[in-house]
Amino acid sequence: TLIATQAMNLAFVGPLKHTGLALAIGLGACINAALLYRALRRDGAFAPLPGWLLFLARVAFATTVMCAALAWTMPASGWWLAADWQARVGTLSALVLGGMAVYAVALLAAGLRPAAFLRERTDPETP
Repeated sequence: TLIATQAMNLAFVGPLKHTGLALAIGLGACINAALLYRALRRDGAFAPLPGWLLFLARVAFATTVMCAALAWTMPASGWWLAADWQARVGTLSALVLGGMAVYAVALLAAGLRPAAFLRERTDPETP
C-alpha cells in the first residue's frame, strides 16, 4: 500500500498539485481497505452478513446523488477567488449542510431507515 501510494503521489502531484496528493492518499486508503478485507476473508475472520450488498448499493446511490447535487450547486472557481471570506464561509456552510440533507434524503429514498442501525445483535456468542 505504501509503495502504491508513493507511486500515485509521483504520478498525480505534478499534474494535479495538492489535489493529486489527496487523491493518492484516498486511493491508497482504498487499496489498504481492500487488502485488509481480502486477508480477513481468506483467514475466515470476517464474513459479510446477508444484506451488505444492498446496503452498499444504497450508500453508492446516495453518494452519487449528493455528488451530482453539489456539482450542480457549486459556484464557479472564479467566484471563490473573488468573493470575500464571509461569503465563502456562508456558501461553504450551505454546501456542506445541503450535501448532508441531500445524502440523508437519498438514503431514505433508497429504503435505508435509521431503525436498521438500532437492531440488537442476535449472535449468542457475542457478550
